[in-house]
Amino acid sequence: MKYSLHLRSLICFVLLSLISITFSFAQEMKNLAVHPIDTMKGYGSMTTDSLSQMRGKLVDYAQQYLGVRYRSGGTSEGGFDCSGFTRFVYGSEGINIPHGSKSQAEMGQTVPLEEAKPGDIIFFGYKKGHRYRTSHAALVYSNENGVVRMIHASRKGIVIDSQDSMGWKQYYQKRILFVKDILTSNAK
Repeated sequence: MKYSLHLRSLICFVLLSLISITFSFAQEMKNLAVHPIDTMKGYGSMTTDSLSQMRGKLVDYAQQYLGVRYRSGGTSEGGFDCSGFTRFVYGSEGINIPHGSKSQAEMGQTVPLEEAKPGDIIFFGYKKGHRYRTSHAALVYSNENGVVRMIHASRKGIVIDSQDSMGWKQYYQKRILFVKDILTSNAK
């Protein structure tokens, strides 16, 4: 009987501690949920030139991580998943975007693939009627002579794939949902 009371007290203490930790974590996450572009490292009112510079910086930064391994849920140099990589790259310029291709897909303005610019994000997934489910996000690396190249976290790690490659034609082409311009629509 004596042990039963101690055990109950211990269980109650552990449960209350877990609830407290969960609540603290939820508050912390709420505090981190700064909306996308609350700070952009002092870019202020952005001109076409400064947007172009930022796009170049994003791509240059992303390129440094070519070959880094894929890791499910990864958001650091130790390994990236697709949306972890786009979030990491945008973060290099002080731009906070969420982790998760679904959440990222809800941001920005949709642009045609032909008009995609470096730094835009291409979303891939599956369509069913008017609904879609995102399954992959990739950063536009370049768009020259009608050929889009993307840098992204694939199962092979961080790679650059080209629209004219066999892999793109066999896999990515049929899964393109849309391209989003996160920078222009959120610039202050």
